[in-house]
Amino acid sequence: MEGSGDLDGALEELRKFEYFRAVRTTIEEQEKDHHLFIEGKIYRWKAFFFEASEIFYLLLESRLSLSNEMGCNLTGHYIATLCEQRRLALAEKSARQAVASCKVFDEHGLKRQGLKMFRSLQLSLAETLICQTLVETVDGGRDTEITNQWLLESESIYERMKGECELIKRGGEGTWGSEFDYLRVCIGRALVSHLANRLTEAHNRWRDARTSAEICKNKVTRFIPMIIDYCVCDISMKLGRLEEAETLLQQARSCFTEVGREHWWTGLGTFLLESPRHPHLPAATSLQHACINTIAVREEPESCSDAYNCPFY
Repeated sequence: MEGSGDLDGALEELRKFEYFRAVRTTIEEQEKDHHLFIEGKIYRWKAFFFEASEIFYLLLESRLSLSNEMGCNLTGHYIATLCEQRRLALAEKSARQAVASCKVFDEHGLKRQGLKMFRSLQLSLAETLICQTLVETVDGGRDTEITNQWLLESESIYERMKGECELIKRGGEGTWGSEFDYLRVCIGRALVSHLANRLTEAHNRWRDARTSAEICKNKVTRFIPMIIDYCVCDISMKLGRLEEAETLLQQARSCFTEVGREHWWTGLGTFLLESPRHPHLPAATSLQHACINTIAVREEPESCSDAYNCPFY
């Protein structure tokens, strides 16, 4: 989907389904769950995070479990919406519980499916740690010890997942899902280096993320290349590569006017764009500095104000 109109249309289609019987068959219950899950995902992608998390929580508390792929995906979306609402402690707790539960299922013979679900939930956990680091940065009260712990743990997860994804590729078992996971890994590794101020390494890791995004270009929009341009612009400024930074900045600005924010990726359309990690430019490039700040202007939601339950909005 390229725009909010597609999401609005999807919601309209969902509303055409009606359930008249008070007592439904098992198949009807499963169908109803699936419709609710889709509705929750649409709310998340439209940035109505509160509504989305309420739906996901309802499903998790009622019938769905981590023992199947849908339950695993649902848990990942629930964790993501908690992050977006800044309920980060609960997001981390939920992610750790989900990872522990998935390990138990794996021990009971769900080896192949269990590994896939475990990989996805591990990435969700890493993303909660990255979001917490970004929020610490935004709030200005950076606790170096705790943020270093978050970055170390998330990097450990990303490095392990990187090895697993590359092993899948070499074995010829790659799928769209594994490519998507690998893109999440590449973005996560780049963010870790960027937040740790390892600038040259971050520059190289964002290049890896760009390569991965190019492979997935038929499945993802231009939002991810825009985010990469934006982040590499920040790094280039800090490294004194002003011409490169200006080119990347103009690319990011041009793309942002067309694409805007997306919420398919945990924290990238919110925390990352609203982080005050903009480069402090010399007077000669103050116009560029002003341009960078325009990238992070937040458009107002049409409704569902409770979805924006954090100081940024």
